[in-house]
Amino acid sequence: MRLALASAGEIVYDSLVASEEIVWAENAQAEFARHGLTPFRSRRDFFSLITPEGAAALAAAIDRSIKQDEPYRVSYQVRLPQGGSCWIEDCGSCVCDKTGRLTRVVGVVRFVTEEKERESRLTYLASYDDLTGLVNRGRLRSELSRMLERCWSEGESGGYLVLGIDNLAMFNESLGYDVADDLIVEVGKRLKDVISAQDIVGRLSGNKFGVVLKDCSNDYVTKVVQKLRAAVQESVIYTKAGPVSVTVSTGFVLMPGNARTALEAMARGEESLGHAKSHGRDKVHCYQSNQESESSRRAKMKVADQIMSAINSGTVLLHYQPIVDSGTEEASHFECLVRIADHDGELIPAYQFIPVAEEFGLVRALDKRVLEMAVMRLESVPGLNLTLNASGMTTTDVTWVQKAIELLEGRRSLAERLTIEITETVALTDLDELKNFVAILREMGCQVAIDDFGAGYTSYRNLQTLDVDMVKIDGVFVRDLVTSPDNQFYVRALAELAHHFGLKCVAECVETAEEAALLRDIGVDYLQGYYYSKPIEAPVWRRSELDKSA
Repeated sequence: MRLALASAGEIVYDSLVASEEIVWAENAQAEFARHGLTPFRSRRDFFSLITPEGAAALAAAIDRSIKQDEPYRVSYQVRLPQGGSCWIEDCGSCVCDKTGRLTRVVGVVRFVTEEKERESRLTYLASYDDLTGLVNRGRLRSELSRMLERCWSEGESGGYLVLGIDNLAMFNESLGYDVADDLIVEVGKRLKDVISAQDIVGRLSGNKFGVVLKDCSNDYVTKVVQKLRAAVQESVIYTKAGPVSVTVSTGFVLMPGNARTALEAMARGEESLGHAKSHGRDKVHCYQSNQESESSRRAKMKVADQIMSAINSGTVLLHYQPIVDSGTEEASHFECLVRIADHDGELIPAYQFIPVAEEFGLVRALDKRVLEMAVMRLESVPGLNLTLNASGMTTTDVTWVQKAIELLEGRRSLAERLTIEITETVALTDLDELKNFVAILREMGCQVAIDDFGAGYTSYRNLQTLDVDMVKIDGVFVRDLVTSPDNQFYVRALAELAHHFGLKCVAECVETAEEAALLRDIGVDYLQGYYYSKPIEAPVWRRSELDKSA
């Protein structure tokens, strides 16, 4: 038992109240030394280093344990002699004499500093953007909801702005991601410096910022739009690559007349930004309702309602498409593809509901449900390997990461059978955030793949930085492969690039035996497409090893 506890980093102790002596298991010296401490020999020494908040929490836990006659579990901070602190989790049982007086505490402790730091970071990321320190999309949506509630209930007015840095992709390509990140940070700072204390600015994604203006007139909203544009343009931004001049395009929505909900306001802000950008750089567009856009909006809202209904009622479906080994042509993995049905039970094509889910911010909830369903399938079919897609929004969604940790942490053998696919365009726009996302997944044991490989501009540096396991060659290069020497050359180059980094590669959209044979000759490791199977709800899993009845 002592060996088992030691292997888990847990240290057994016996704390005697009368003598104040603490007796530790043999592994205590090494475990404490690893964290800059020596084992406490007395309860007085122990309590002298616990922070006041930690001592109060421990005392309360012990008192509650005595009264309820059950073990306790508590975490507290301990000050380090060299400065700083660490976290300890303490699980103990109290022993009392016949009078009910505490005589000893027996239990185990383990150091949980890394877990606490990760918890703290996830809590921070639940509301704030890691790069800029501004509030994130989720927090911005909550603030917008509260503002709209006051608008409709108390007669206030306000505005919602979406600003996008013009030509950020060009800066990425010509100056590098670190310089583009500098631009994002500085633009966010300039926007925050302009708005009043009651208003909120946050980072929506990549190059986009959202601003919530509370309890203000329409004229004030228009003036703030001009002040924000001027603040960004008034002086160059100094970067590692030299001075850079930046502009922003802006779409804005006046409230409350143009939106009933935060989702509606955010969608209309994005729509207005799109209108502004369609007319060039440094343009502004105010949302205005018209019959065509209203018809489109109503259609989208109907689909959004169907998405939420499917999520809430548990009727989201998964269809599975095999990814076969190019040598054996036996299924190695199955990709999970999400499906939802309308109110008549007819499946809605993915190309109709996925863009709506992304536009309305519902893709996070959808991706979370797909993750839960995929893990349930892995549990029910031993030996099965699944892949699933994570949208760009999901890669920055701390609640999805928390759900993944909840489902997979400590279950490495299961996590190793799950591959998360991220699109190459996400890798290009949010590289630093994506590194953290990938690192957490790999720490749990999951594999990571880059989807649509070749559609963007993935560089050697990006492949090294992300530390992925697999790339999926964009299907656009597989179509017409047999008759297109250009496509053959490009697919071969992509496969060689992947193999140079020790990565497996998958070719998507394989539809003929000739394409499969050519891809096999090129050296592609895995093949996926209608030639082998369309996505179906109940495939026959691999003949060997897997449970055919699943």
